[in-house]
Amino acid sequence: MVRLNALKSFRLISICEGHSNLRSAFPHINLRLKKGLHPGIARRWDDVKTAITHQIIEALQSANMYVDCELKFRIKSDSPGTTYRQDLTVKIRSRRARVSEEMGTDVYRWFQQCIGQIEELDRFIELLHLDPDRDTAARSSEYV
Repeated sequence: MVRLNALKSFRLISICEGHSNLRSAFPHINLRLKKGLHPGIARRWDDVKTAITHQIIEALQSANMYVDCELKFRIKSDSPGTTYRQDLTVKIRSRRARVSEEMGTDVYRWFQQCIGQIEELDRFIELLHLDPDRDTAARSSEYV
């Protein structure tokens, strides 16, 4: 968890090694883009979505995980007023359920691999934020 808590672009919102013999048997890691990065990514979404998609595919593509990335815009009306919120989440789940009470080496390896790939994605998002003029179209034109 130390490595996940040290990410520059994402914050850890949920992590679980899975529970044997339960519905929640699949290990997972859920991340949320840090608030300071939301406006830049959302404002430039049409320009950067292809590059981000490409990077997610490159960094997190694996036969043993599912990846969901969601960009949401929420308007919440409550007292005393209306709140607008942007939210980018990345949810990663193992394709293999945990099968034993003890955390097996396969689950441990999945977490290690996944965390390394998350760190790559984190560095990419940080660079994208620090260099808004970065030309990402050439890298990802095949995913348009």
